[in-house]
Amino acid sequence: YKCNICPNYDLCETCYNANKHDINHYFRRLDCRNSVGVNLPPRLTSTTNENEDNINENIFWEENISSDICGMRYKCNNCNNYDLCYMCYHGDKHDMSHSFTRLETPHSLGIKLPPRLASRKCQLRGIFKNARVIQGIDWDYGNQNGDQDRPGIVLRIDRFNSHDSWRSAAYVKWLEGEIQLCRLGYKGYCDIQFVEPAPDSRLYYPEHLPVLGQSEEEMMLLEVVREQEAIQDDEYNDIDESDNETLNATKESSKLVGSTSRNNTASNLDQPTVSDDQLKVKQLESKIAQMEESQTCAVCLENKRDIVFLCGHGTCSICADALVSCHLCRKTIEKKIRIY
Repeated sequence: YKCNICPNYDLCETCYNANKHDINHYFRRLDCRNSVGVNLPPRLTSTTNENEDNINENIFWEENISSDICGMRYKCNNCNNYDLCYMCYHGDKHDMSHSFTRLETPHSLGIKLPPRLASRKCQLRGIFKNARVIQGIDWDYGNQNGDQDRPGIVLRIDRFNSHDSWRSAAYVKWLEGEIQLCRLGYKGYCDIQFVEPAPDSRLYYPEHLPVLGQSEEEMMLLEVVREQEAIQDDEYNDIDESDNETLNATKESSKLVGSTSRNNTASNLDQPTVSDDQLKVKQLESKIAQMEESQTCAVCLENKRDIVFLCGHGTCSICADALVSCHLCRKTIEKKIRIY
C-alpha cells in the first residue's frame, strides 16, 4: 500500500489493516510487482469491504476461474459475465470473433472494440528483457562500453537503487561481455535507447488501447464518427444504377440553366442538412487539431515536441540541439530531458 500524500512511504497489508500511519491519507493498493495500482479512499471513512472497490467477485476469468483482474479489463459483449485481463486479451485468449468492451477504471463507461479477428496486430517495441539497445541521450560514462553505436542486450529490468521505484534501471550486457546497470527513468535520466525488439517480444492490438492524453468522452465521440461514416458508406453502396442515372440526368440538365440556378440546384443536391452528429464530428475534429498543434514543436512547426527543459517549455530534439536558452522565457537551458 503506497501513500499518495507522503513521498516514498509504503505499508504492508498487516500494517495497513492495523491503521498504521495517518488514516486520513489516501493510499494506492499494488497487488503485484507489475500492478498499476488501485486508488483507495481514506481508512477513516472506509470499511474493509469498501477498500476492495476494484474486486468483482463473480467475474469469470480465462478457463472460468473466479479471479480478480488488476488494471485494464476487457469485457466480452457476446458471453455473459466473461472478462479478460490485458495479457490474456492481447494473448488471443477466448473467441477471436467476439467483440469486447474496454474498461480502464472500475467506474469507466467502457469503449466498445471490434473483434480481434479482423484487427491489426503489432510487435511490442520498447526496452524490455532481451531487447537490443545502444547509448542514449543521457549517457554519462564516456567510452566505458566502447563505441556509442555498439549495441547491447537487456538482461533484466530492475531498480536503480533500493529506494527507487521498480523499472527505473536496466542491466545491459554489451558486446565486450561487460554487464552494466543503466538508468531507465531514474530521476528523469535514460542512459540507453531502443534499437531492436526482443525476439520473443509480445504482440498487441494498438487500436484496442487507450490514447495517452485522450479522454474517454473523446474516444466515445470517435466511435460515433466511425459509426456514422460506416452508415454513410452503406447508404452510398445501396444506391442502385437507376438512381445513379436519374442523378446524372438531373446534373446534366442543371448545366443548361443559368449560373445562379445551377449553383442552387447543385447545393440542394450535394449539400445535406447539418445534423447534431455532424456538428459533434466537426467539434471533435477541431479538438484533435488543437491537440496535435499543442504537441508540435513551436520552433520548426514540423516535428513532434519530444524534449522538455527545466523551465517547463520544450521543442523537438533537432531544434533543442541548436538552443542555448529557452525560445519562450529566454532562461538558460541547464538540462534537456527527453519525453516518450
